[in-house]
Amino acid sequence: MFKAMTKPEILRDLKVIREKRWSPKKLEGLELLTLPHIIDAAREPKEVEQCVEALCADLAATLKQIRRREEKLKDPPPRSLANASGAVLHLDPKFVDMPIEKARMAVVKEWERIDGKEGKVTAGNFRQNIELPCVLEPFADEFIARTLTRAKRKAKKGGTAAEKANASMETLIGEQLCEMEASTYGERLKSIADGSLDIRDEDEMLEVLLIITKAARKEFKAVDNTPAGQWFGGRLGKYLDQQLARVKKKKPPITLERIYLVSEGELETSAFAENAAKLIERHEAASAKLLLCPLKAAEDLNSSFEERRGLFLADSDAEPLAVTGKLGADDIGHAIVHTRDGAPLRTLRKEYERLREDILFNRRDLTLRKDLGLA
Repeated sequence: MFKAMTKPEILRDLKVIREKRWSPKKLEGLELLTLPHIIDAAREPKEVEQCVEALCADLAATLKQIRRREEKLKDPPPRSLANASGAVLHLDPKFVDMPIEKARMAVVKEWERIDGKEGKVTAGNFRQNIELPCVLEPFADEFIARTLTRAKRKAKKGGTAAEKANASMETLIGEQLCEMEASTYGERLKSIADGSLDIRDEDEMLEVLLIITKAARKEFKAVDNTPAGQWFGGRLGKYLDQQLARVKKKKPPITLERIYLVSEGELETSAFAENAAKLIERHEAASAKLLLCPLKAAEDLNSSFEERRGLFLADSDAEPLAVTGKLGADDIGHAIVHTRDGAPLRTLRKEYERLREDILFNRRDLTLRKDLGLA
């Protein structure tokens, strides 16, 4: 039977392996063990121990693929993904029986030696801020790419006439979908290498926003016009909670300035003043700034911030990252994450500064607050 796993599901299982190591009893419930190519590779597919061995061998092959690619580079990366993932996932023989705390320390010591300019990497900082985005996530990407490539080869190769005749419709369609996804995945990787990526849905957008929230070093600048009431509870509330917590923590220090665009329709609702007061209070509690502005003022500037379309910009004066799209709407629109300081990102940065200058020059934030009884 065809079966696929999402990246969050794969990361969930990798985290279990990280903590439990390779004990079959402790890994019995892993969904990775149910993948068809793992079951096919197990000598006794119904035996958990055999499936765990097959999974370990498959992840080790993924690790080997990463290492081969790193060794071919003219300038090998100072922080080796192969070394780090081999330790954290207990795939390198010398880390198989090592508790995760000691495995982390081994990685930290290696990264400390080559990272003198940025200061020491502590075990706590590695665990909280580095391990997931810099080790587990790229390893999961490599595993997905390798799995999809294998499925693509299998789909092209096909089987005997009898095998095809006996195969279920789910299997036949599943293999073709997997081939299609492998092609899509390759295109998306190329887009990332080129400095941008089209975002597929709101779940993916929120995941990207949280990744940038954790990775940024100096500042956040945001433009939002999602109705104020949607920022309390649910997925948007969780995103805002994590963003404000990052700013409030101040380690390392980071600033947040959010421009909140208010439509005429929202201004006329009875709940807006109360919701706006809550948003202002939450930002002030985190030492973040919230500027209110009528949506029409942004439209008069011919900016790209039409109704519901926003911007999240990180480290605009250093190594900028930006996400544009719609949150809290039925459709996210043409949502994009920009990872390179090219012309599109520079345009977004100029639009933000032009809007900010207009708000301050025309005292739009203060006027709105007075009209709402919040000043």
